[in-house]
Amino acid sequence: MESCDPVKVLTDNKIKKTNQRISVLQLIIDLKSPFTVAGLHSRLKETMDLATLYRIVSLFKENDIIREILTESEERLYERSCIHNPVHPHLACRICGQIICLTEIPQNVLDSVKTLYHEHIIEDASIQFSGICSNCK
Repeated sequence: MESCDPVKVLTDNKIKKTNQRISVLQLIIDLKSPFTVAGLHSRLKETMDLATLYRIVSLFKENDIIREILTESEERLYERSCIHNPVHPHLACRICGQIICLTEIPQNVLDSVKTLYHEHIIEDASIQFSGICSNCK
């Protein structure tokens, strides 16, 4: 899987390129899976305090560099939002609690949904399935 260049992503979004923002974004790109702010902090706590990390995550979310994944728990999960990680559904395993990324829904299916609800302007979609993951079944 290809990945994004953090400096280019920040530049393209007109965000000031600081060492902390670059290191957080590089970590997000390297993870290639959903993450929590606490999970990021456990990897960056030697170089960054939690308040700074929350500000960076909030900035990235506001600029659609990352997106939030809906979960039933109060814990917020995020994932990168880029051409290498298009919008896709997730499976929440009711046994182990893991959130699994599923393959993306074909564009023609998404277009059909937008056509079905043509009286509205659908700008974003989030689909989450609940069930049992392949490891738990």
